[in-house]
Amino acid sequence: MNYKIVGTTVTELCQSEGSNTVNGVPTLSIMKKECIEDGKIGRYPYYSGNSFRGIMHREIANYVMKRIGERLSPADYHLNYAGGGSNYQTQTLDVVAKIRELNPIVSVFGTSLAVEGKLMISNLEPVNKFWRENQETGARYSGLRDSLMYIKKDDILDGGALDKYSAIVSDDDKDDYISRNSDVQEARAIAREKVKNTGSETEKIQKESVKSYNKAECIIIGATLVSYVGKKSDFTQIEKGMLLKGLELMMSQQLGGIKNKGYGVMSYSVVTEDAGSAREVMSSSKNELDIYKPIISLQLSSEERECVAAFEQWIDTATIANMKVSDYLK
Repeated sequence: MNYKIVGTTVTELCQSEGSNTVNGVPTLSIMKKECIEDGKIGRYPYYSGNSFRGIMHREIANYVMKRIGERLSPADYHLNYAGGGSNYQTQTLDVVAKIRELNPIVSVFGTSLAVEGKLMISNLEPVNKFWRENQETGARYSGLRDSLMYIKKDDILDGGALDKYSAIVSDDDKDDYISRNSDVQEARAIAREKVKNTGSETEKIQKESVKSYNKAECIIIGATLVSYVGKKSDFTQIEKGMLLKGLELMMSQQLGGIKNKGYGVMSYSVVTEDAGSAREVMSSSKNELDIYKPIISLQLSSEERECVAAFEQWIDTATIANMKVSDYLK
């Protein structure tokens, strides 16, 4: 029951590991790691398999709870959705077995220190790192990384306020800002004069202003990333069906941060080895009419369809009691 996930970025992908200031500009930096290739050390971006696993965990928990239709206590919500932290310690084998029998979510993803999860998902690593080299320092870096600039606005009405951004803003950008700012200020002056002469209030005209320029690193569009799904121990039929449903739910999820700007849209192909050859289990492709609603295709085997059906049947018979894991933990 091993699956290979091949994901391609449809829009930029940003998973932040912190921020720093580069040339005076606040910059959100993405997760990167080092490796040795051709005898040289280089840094390249990737996406965390643990984050992918966490999103899938929450999506499956949502899917199940919507069907059950009841609310969880805060403690059980945390145990089912986020692993429960470290509030609970190692349990006896009979307690662990009972929880696994009642709740496949906790069995597969684990919870606290009480129940070890069965599921492993490796980091999403780039297939081709597209190495480049800094001519001055000789340092190696991946061409998959880019940085995009965005603007925050505030009440700075003086066009000269852009002078401090002269290193990162072109003359054309500055001229465009000053022109728009001048037009807006003229309109605001006319509006104020009208209020003064007539005594009637008019609709306020928005100030044209810039607070700051910010940058965010990202993985570029068209990058192909690969991850591997494995298991620490055998899955039951219900658990395997839940995993397959979880992978299907992930087909339409955005990854990483800055989702409000459209980042993190992916297309996927999930493959497995079947009779010595690769078989595609499911895939998603870019929807040209709405990139946030990909076109999903399932090619499950008869055995995989039976597993998904078993999981759906479990949901139909499950009650809130199956989700109250805290009742069994000590």
